Amino acid sequence: MSEDAIPLDKLVKIYRKIKAEIDTLTKEYDTKMEELKAAQDEIKFEIKDQMKALGVTSVKSPYGTVSMRTTT
Repeated sequence: MSEDAIPLDKLVKIYRKIKAEIDTLTKEYDTKMEELKAAQDEIKFEIKDQMKALGVTSVKSPYGTVSMRTTT
């Protein structure tokens, strides 16, 4: 080991600190993704309900076209 080498215990400490930060960020990301997907699902079901009420299977808007899938 050279004189400039960082001691092993210090490297492990830094590694563990980075891993803890990664774990925290991953948990925050997963939580936010769940919230966004739940909100998206609510909107999706509202779009579907409105389309059924109108008796249409597709709708064109300035933001895109929505089509309902039919599964057989």
